[in-house]
Amino acid sequence: MNPTFYKITVCQIITLFGNAALRFALPLYLLRRTDSAALYGSVTALALVPMLLSTLAGGVLADRCRKQKIMAMLDTVSAIGMAAAAAAMPGAPVTPLVLAALCLLYAVEGLYQPAVQASLPLLLNGAALARGNAVIQLVDTIDELLGPLLGSVLLHTLELRGLLLLCAVCFAVSAFWERTLPIPY
Repeated sequence: MNPTFYKITVCQIITLFGNAALRFALPLYLLRRTDSAALYGSVTALALVPMLLSTLAGGVLADRCRKQKIMAMLDTVSAIGMAAAAAAMPGAPVTPLVLAALCLLYAVEGLYQPAVQASLPLLLNGAALARGNAVIQLVDTIDELLGPLLGSVLLHTLELRGLLLLCAVCFAVSAFWERTLPIPY
């Protein structure tokens, strides 16, 4: 398989694990702070709206723009957003902070996955493309299963501010690496 494919896979693992961990930890933090299941459910439901909208735009963007630039830009935005949320934590009201961070994470996920999937036919062909698609789907599934576990463990050990900062660093590292990916246009 193409070495660029392996780099994309590693970047996807970093990005999706951080995203899934935060998408689990943020609502859990809100529930713990407010003790309101109704607020927890409402914020989680509202945060899904950007994902629905961005998924539609993600496919169009992935077809028309350089894939590595999309992935790098999204990870950069995620890094800045999570660092800003961590910086705002001590004084910001918890509900708007969690809602804003979740909306950003869900929107990024909706835009990110189409860019990854659209890059595969540019890097792989034939049986390698089928295997590459399977690997990308497996990574996504594992992230969705283990991300919440990672999020709960890290929330407990680092607290939310530490988790936000850790994920911001991971997103920044992934963005830096994605900028160097040689994906044909």
